[in-house]
Amino acid sequence: MLSRWHVPFDDVDLVVQTLNEALQPTKTHRRVITPRSIPVDITETPQSWHIHADLPGIPKDNVHVSVDKHILTITAESKSEFEGSDKDTKRHMLERRYGKIERRFQLPESADVNKADAKCEDGVLKLVFGKKEEARKKMISLL
Repeated sequence: MLSRWHVPFDDVDLVVQTLNEALQPTKTHRRVITPRSIPVDITETPQSWHIHADLPGIPKDNVHVSVDKHILTITAESKSEFEGSDKDTKRHMLERRYGKIERRFQLPESADVNKADAKCEDGVLKLVFGKKEEARKKMISLL
């Protein structure tokens, strides 16, 4: 029978790594991703905010996005292929995770939630929030 080897202090190492990275002064924020979180990239242009979230293997019908009081919530659910399968099936190794995952973000005040676009392709959720007009940089030409 195959079994997975578990190092007892892996979780402690993850906490120490997270704290070390959080205390490092960097221009770009990096976060340690746990197996149950949704990894994202958040970028900004002069006109909009872009959020790309990796959701591999999750059908877009199982992905839900909502905004309430400038809090963005991404929820996704993956289901096991083995639920209700033959009772005679022996499972030797199951490392993939199933179930509901969720991630929340405070959107910047400059994000206009009424100018939002979302699409999910090839396991990547792509969200675009336009910026409010007063938040955009304005160029003034000299006469």
